[in-house]
This record gives sequence, C-alpha cells and structure tokens, in this order.
Amino acid sequence: MLALCLISTPRTKSKTQTAYTQPKTVQVSINSEAALLITDGEGKRLGFDTEKQTVVNEIAGASVNYETRFPVYLLPSDNSSKPYTILISGKSLKSKVETNLTLTGPGFLVGFKGIHLNALENLNATVSLDGKQLSFTAGQSSETPTLSYAVSAGHGKPSYKFEVSTLKLSQGKLVATTLDLFAGRLFFKDDDEKRNKYSVMIRRTNPDGTRSVYQRRDISFGASDNYVIEYGKWDGRGAICFKVYGGKAFDQSACVEMPNEAAPVP
Repeated sequence: MLALCLISTPRTKSKTQTAYTQPKTVQVSINSEAALLITDGEGKRLGFDTEKQTVVNEIAGASVNYETRFPVYLLPSDNSSKPYTILISGKSLKSKVETNLTLTGPGFLVGFKGIHLNALENLNATVSLDGKQLSFTAGQSSETPTLSYAVSAGHGKPSYKFEVSTLKLSQGKLVATTLDLFAGRLFFKDDDEKRNKYSVMIRRTNPDGTRSVYQRRDISFGASDNYVIEYGKWDGRGAICFKVYGGKAFDQSACVEMPNEAAPVP
C-alpha cells in the first residue's frame, strides 16, 4: 500500500520572501500489469493510450514514476471534486487477473479492491481527487470490486475506514459511492434494473486509539438501490441508521436501524 508524504520546504532567500510549499499530489497505482489511462474533466490525459500504443501526458503538473515495480501516476491535488475517469486496460494481459486500484492523497487512501480484469478487456472507474467520490462500471464478468475509503476527519477526531461491495451488477451498469465527512454520511447506489444486495464495513479509530467496527451484509430494503448511511450518529456498538436516498428531502425518510453483525472488538 502506497503512502504519500507531504513536505513543506522553506527556502528563504530574503527576509521579505515567504516560504515555499511543495505542491500536494495524488498518487494513483495498480498492482498488476494492467495499463492505466487517466482523463481529467477537461479531457486531458495521463498514462498509456492502448489504441495508439503510446504514453501520453497532457495534464499540467502530472508525471509518472517508473522506478517502482508498477508505474505510479502523480496528479496535482484537485479540490474541485470534478471526476477523473480511469481506463483500466487488460490488452497487454495474457490471462485474467484480480487487481487493486489505489489513490493516495492528503488525508485519504481510497480505491477499488478485487477488480476482475480479463485479457483484452477495458474497464472504467471514476474518482474525484479529493477522495470523496468513487464509481465503477461492471465489465464482462459482471463482478464488481469493493469500493473503499480510509480517511482522517482531522486533528482530535476519529479516523474511518469504509468498505462497500455488491457481488455482481449487469454488464455496463455502475456502482457509486460518495463520502460526506462533514455530515457523517456515506451514500451508495447503482443504476442496475435488477435489485442487488450490498455489504458494508465501517471501522472507526478514536483519538485515544480504541476501535469500533460495524459490519452488515445482504442490505436490500428500498424500492431501488440508493442508500445513505448516517454513520456520524453511530454509538460505536449497535445498529446504524440507513435511509433510502431520494434527493434533498431524504432527511424526512424513515430510518431503518440495521443491527451490527461484527464481532465485538476486544
């Protein structure tokens, strides 16, 4: 798992000059021979264009580190929440692989665990470089990865790990998650016509080092697969409030208390 170090580098040339700070970046990596092509909201790209068989870098301030076993793609940190599209290509693979796509940035580690990629297949994921929004489009096998977050809420506040998964979606259908740290809510949904069951894991690490874990499987209670978890109100032991998300008025939606299936943390 990759770690990102942010370093403030003072380089004072005179008493009137202010200190310089090294720009913050987001690292993107995949632990397999799959090729990545990252496209920003303006259509600019970084990575390997499998159609033209060439490396491209059209994003200002971006670069690729080839000194590791698998390339690491470095993007300037972007707080605009505009999604980046990541094409995951298996055109160079000789057989199917299971791989993980990871993004590491200021205060977060997010990604897609257990991507099933066939040889010659292309898959698509989208991310926001603030680490809050993730989505994945199911491919030929219909198998979908676990969408995961590891985030810090700030000094003196708990840090969290979240995992959301559904076993399969129809080919071409999308699963998406959005994390709202300020409100203490996690949204997840898909656009598949058939109903799907979800599993959710939440691990909270408190400032004193103690941990609480929530686990729930086979979540499927709404008319559609579009939910919000009120994790910020969780007591660290029992049930968590789930709601069907129907837009801005979801605050008035009925709260479904889903019991905790996780074993107690010693």
